[in-house]
Amino acid sequence: MLDDSDADMLQGVLQQTDLSGGLTLFLNSPGGFALTAERAIKICRSYSKENFEVIVPNMAKSAATMVCLGARKILMTPTSELGPIDPQVVFKDGEGKTAKRFAVQRLVRSYEELFDRAVQVQ
Repeated sequence: MLDDSDADMLQGVLQQTDLSGGLTLFLNSPGGFALTAERAIKICRSYSKENFEVIVPNMAKSAATMVCLGARKILMTPTSELGPIDPQVVFKDGEGKTAKRFAVQRLVRSYEELFDRAVQVQ
C-alpha cells in the first residue's frame, strides 16, 4: 500500500541519485492513498526532469494506477494489471484509529440521492 512513508523514502533516494538519463520506477502495488500518489508523481517528475516511466510487472491498482498515469511511459507484461481509480475517505474514531473507509463515489451518490429527495419534497 502506498502511503506517506513511501513518498518520503522515494524523495530521499532520488535526492541522492543521478537521474540525468531519466527515471524508471518498478511499481507493484495494490494501491494506497491518492494524495501519496500525487506526491510521488510530483517527486518523480521533478527529479527526472519529466523523463519518468513506470514498469508494472504484476499490478498497479487504484493509487498505483494514478502513479502510472503520471508517467511519460508505462511498460507492462501481457499479464500486468492496472485498476480503477477509486479514491477513499477514511473516517477515524475518537482515538484517531481508522473506523471506516468509504469510496468517495459512494459518498457522492448518497449526497445526490439526498439532494434529489429534498427537491421532490418541496
